[in-house]
Amino acid sequence: MRIAKMNRLLPVTVSLGIAVISTSAMAATDWNYSLSGSCDPAVNSGTYVAQCNVAAPDLTMSGWSTGTGTVSAPSAGTTFAAAKIYDWGSSAGLGIVARNEDPNSTGPHSTDNKYGTDAFLLNFTNKVDLESVKIGWNGTDDFSAGSDISILAYTGNTPPTSPTTGLSGLTLTALTSSGWTLVGNYGQVGGLTNNTATITSTVTSSWWLISAYNSGYGNAGSSSGLGILASNDYFKLLSVAGNNAPPPNQTPEPGSIALAGIGLLGLLASWRRKPKA
Repeated sequence: MRIAKMNRLLPVTVSLGIAVISTSAMAATDWNYSLSGSCDPAVNSGTYVAQCNVAAPDLTMSGWSTGTGTVSAPSAGTTFAAAKIYDWGSSAGLGIVARNEDPNSTGPHSTDNKYGTDAFLLNFTNKVDLESVKIGWNGTDDFSAGSDISILAYTGNTPPTSPTTGLSGLTLTALTSSGWTLVGNYGQVGGLTNNTATITSTVTSSWWLISAYNSGYGNAGSSSGLGILASNDYFKLLSVAGNNAPPPNQTPEPGSIALAGIGLLGLLASWRRKPKA
């Protein structure tokens, strides 16, 4: 009788073990988003907010810049204002056109820091761990300028209310005191393998900022790449890659999984040690 009971219970314990392991395996989902051609507008009409038609987690992007003035007399302001996102094709990538810039071929229509600092604000539907950023056309490849970028994540308690108001009125130097964390500065990304900056930080957030480099963000993050150059920086954004952060209380800690396994083994051992009826 005892053997029969154990035979009935054994599949249950095995199922429990598989369920625990499966929960852990589902903790993260890798993704790689090609942004050019996937974000509205697909043609160079320009918009302040781009809804990206990609797989979950959904992504909404908006453009920002401290550039001000006019096309004929550009200048750099002190606070961020909405700027337009333009899609220049799958080999070039997305650029940002500030209020003082011209979207025509003479530009500058890339993401740059020549007259103010341009940045992409990325809003995911849930927290993600950003692992890499790939750029297309960039200053490193085309002329004697740079392709240094800065990446920040929002880690504060009061996140932006929407992509359209995310950075409005904030100064560049005030970001890190307003809940934003500098993840890293990455030098000459256009000279790296596949034009890709690899992010080693474990920070997770639903709000990320990919910006032309500016020393005003600070140097608290982990810097990498080929070194920051003292020159203007230009780039267009092609893709971002990362994985979804597991929801709270969904994934058991490794210690909990180990304890559960030990408990199951102990239970089976105790059945075997008991004398037969």
